[in-house]
Amino acid sequence: MVANKSRQTWQIYANAWNKKKISKEERLQEKGKKIQKNKIFLFVLKN
Repeated sequence: MVANKSRQTWQIYANAWNKKKISKEERLQEKGKKIQKNKIFLFVLKN
């Protein structure tokens, strides 16, 4: 239960960080590349 709560907290932090990162990269990349990068990032997070 404790581990689950800390994982939730990390997920919230990761989402906030990812949003900030996306808004920065949006000016540099097309939407397709950005989405592909996000999927890779989320995949790495899960493993």
